Amino acid sequence: MVHKLKSYYYYLKYILQHKYYVLLASYTLGIIWRGLKHDLSKFRPSEFFPYADYYFGQWKGKIVYEIKPVCTASLAYDIAWLKHKHRNEHHWQYWVTVNDGGELIATPIPLPVIKEMICDWYSAGRVQNNPLSVREWFESKKDSIILHQDTLRKIYTVLDTLEDSRR
Repeated sequence: MVHKLKSYYYYLKYILQHKYYVLLASYTLGIIWRGLKHDLSKFRPSEFFPYADYYFGQWKGKIVYEIKPVCTASLAYDIAWLKHKHRNEHHWQYWVTVNDGGELIATPIPLPVIKEMICDWYSAGRVQNNPLSVREWFESKKDSIILHQDTLRKIYTVLDTLEDSRR
């Protein structure tokens, strides 16, 4: 029981740190309200407990973050991740649909959502001590992210804005 409480504490601390850095970046990009609302679904029991158990129960406080695998061997986590993507439009997966032929189709993401998505990436890098800039991280992952061409163009524009504000 103590181990479970510890994993919940560490995960709560992680969420709050993540939200803090999202809020800082959202201020820079002029989307403060989106920054305040960001990832509130992570506090729902259907996401909070499976995430805490997956990230902190198994690794004892060390978070491991990569692009999520399709199947993690943790059904509770996989369901929580699926719910999180469908509840939060700042995830690119929210904007991808599968047609009847099985083809993945990316729809354009509105600019405020793109900004929040980039704030999310920035924050994740900060909290997880990733040495890459947001642009470097995106460049290393973009081939595995399904995006509409219009969205891709806007992402680069926002990344330029974020970098200019840091100079």
